[in-house]
Amino acid sequence: MKRFLFTLLVLLLFRSTLISQETWTITSSVPQLKKSINDIHLFNKDTAIIVSGMEAKTTHDGGKSWDRKIVYKPRSGFIKLNSIFFINDSTGWIVNAGYGNSFIFKTKDRGKHWVPHEYGSNNPLYSIFFVNENVGWAVGAYGLILRTNNGGESWRQQLCNTEETLSSVFFINDSTGWVTGTNGVIRKTTNRGSKWFLQTTCYFNDIYDVFFINPANGWVVSDEGIFRTYDGGRYWTVQYLANYPVWRSIFFTDLRNGWAVGENGRIATTGNGGENWFLESSGIPGDFSTVSFADSDNGWIVGDNGEILKTHDGGKYWYSPYRISAATLNSVYFINDNMGWVVGGLYGKNVIFKTIDGGDNWIPQESTTSENFYDVFFLDENNGWIGGFSGLLKTTNSGANWTTEAETGTFDIRDIQFINNETGWAVGEKGTILHTSDGGMNWSLQSSESSEGLSAIHFINDKTGWVIGKRCTILNTRNGGVTWDSQSSGTTKNLKTVFFSDENLGWTAGVAGTILKTTNSGAAWTLQTSTTRRDINSVYFIDSQNGWAVGVSGLILRTTDGGTTWYSQKSNTSQTLNSIYFLDNIGWIVGEFGTILKTTTGGVTWAAEKHHSEYKNIDKFLLHQNYPNPFNSTTKIKFSLAQSLDVKLQIFTINGRLIKTLVDCNRAAGFHELDWIVSDLPSSIYFCQLKVGDFVETKKLILQK
Repeated sequence: MKRFLFTLLVLLLFRSTLISQETWTITSSVPQLKKSINDIHLFNKDTAIIVSGMEAKTTHDGGKSWDRKIVYKPRSGFIKLNSIFFINDSTGWIVNAGYGNSFIFKTKDRGKHWVPHEYGSNNPLYSIFFVNENVGWAVGAYGLILRTNNGGESWRQQLCNTEETLSSVFFINDSTGWVTGTNGVIRKTTNRGSKWFLQTTCYFNDIYDVFFINPANGWVVSDEGIFRTYDGGRYWTVQYLANYPVWRSIFFTDLRNGWAVGENGRIATTGNGGENWFLESSGIPGDFSTVSFADSDNGWIVGDNGEILKTHDGGKYWYSPYRISAATLNSVYFINDNMGWVVGGLYGKNVIFKTIDGGDNWIPQESTTSENFYDVFFLDENNGWIGGFSGLLKTTNSGANWTTEAETGTFDIRDIQFINNETGWAVGEKGTILHTSDGGMNWSLQSSESSEGLSAIHFINDKTGWVIGKRCTILNTRNGGVTWDSQSSGTTKNLKTVFFSDENLGWTAGVAGTILKTTNSGAAWTLQTSTTRRDINSVYFIDSQNGWAVGVSGLILRTTDGGTTWYSQKSNTSQTLNSIYFLDNIGWIVGEFGTILKTTTGGVTWAAEKHHSEYKNIDKFLLHQNYPNPFNSTTKIKFSLAQSLDVKLQIFTINGRLIKTLVDCNRAAGFHELDWIVSDLPSSIYFCQLKVGDFVETKKLILQK
């Protein structure tokens, strides 16, 4: 019977006492768990062992760090550790579902060392269960049932009159137990396995798991449904009957509360012993193998490709640390020290995560759309907006539900700001400025007299604000956006971010390290020395002197004199950082692959929270296919670098004419992502070419307007 505990969230601390020594340090990282996790044993809410392949990994801190142990390296055949069981804090066993190695592995020191014990059969094993330190059972292929009376030192086969594969074993006491398997097999013993007698659900598909809460009440799950018995298995009642999905694991914390998990990321939950099951989708594309709870509140689900879900509230919310770790996070917003949201994209779809504990744990939320999100803004703990591809979404219940509020067609909303409960603005492509004066119930288009893509907006009151965008567009309004006046910057660079600390003092920044400052409301802008040529994506000031700028390839710049001088802070990441936000002395930065940095001291010392990327160990150069493709006006282009080198990323017509150079500089090793925004090209086929040293790769891009 499978048991599981895992939570994935890393908090990494560093100290800095001198400005010249300030750094953003990641001192450890979560190990890659891309392989399917077959089982887990949970000692308590923080201590667990998982099995995958030929490895067992142990955590003592709720999954913040894992100790990796190769249980056995075979000379021939292969190892697939399939089921794990501990009888106490030290002594446990693992069975092997691989062929060619007839071993059951035992530890007496909580997994530090594993000793193989032969069991006298070539049949693979799929489940193991012990009732005390000496007596246990293991089951496997061709009806194999093994029993030990000496803690697994030796094993003896028991007969159960079946050739079916047995996938699960469960004992409620030292005499009474059940095994289940293919073609509807259920066998029960009341005499320690000396005899096994037939039980049946009257359905004949495969049964994958069995769980009993007491000698009378138990459940099994199969590829036909969920079944319950009230009399120890003499009769089985259908509780949920469906041939989709296939259910793999079931767990109850008491007679009423239970969960089942299965294929295609499906979760079923009940609060009345299974009389009613409520089916939900986790949003995870893979299959789940195991569900287990440490107590009535803390539960874990594991499965294919290292997928993990965790709950802290008895299954009301399941969140996936891996989902956030793979996502590109574009925006972060907090309303107080504990409650905040991050939004972004993952594999062409949007992601929303909420935290209620300052970022220690992130809970996924679902929207009614699938496109990428670029900005999030909240007025209070209930009312918030998200801007993204094709429009605006709103929530009135803290993100539990999101509804489309304003559709913009085929172009993006890039930034949102509200001054009060009623008055807000949103900006995006093609010079779009939207305004609401009724809390977002209605949005009207304001005339910007610009066709450029607009990237960011900042209002200091309900009348005065600025908008910035491509080709160094800077617009200013003194009447709440009724009219917008263009301001001259003295540069032609694309701008991505804007921030004002008062009506006069402000900054804007963008590509190639551009930072501009004004002290007179934008009547004049002065170019500042940023000491970098990297693109800057976000800038934030906590007062007139202290501010930060973040951007490409882990760029973090800090100023303590209002931007007269900027110096670099070491981030220890090559991922692009997209957004920075402060609330009093607490600040956050988010970026690619779930990168999250946090400060609680106004930026003097920082705690860096870094979710491990599945692309961390990149060993080759690669140009990924753009997404979406075909595209209308904006598409994402991603590339991977095995080492830091000079990079050229260029766009060519179908006739081979160079029309755009997207990247022409040195880039750090790692995974990189950028947007190609097209406004002045006709519908056609284009080619994107990546050149890194001698490496050249080309992808076809289809623009359809």
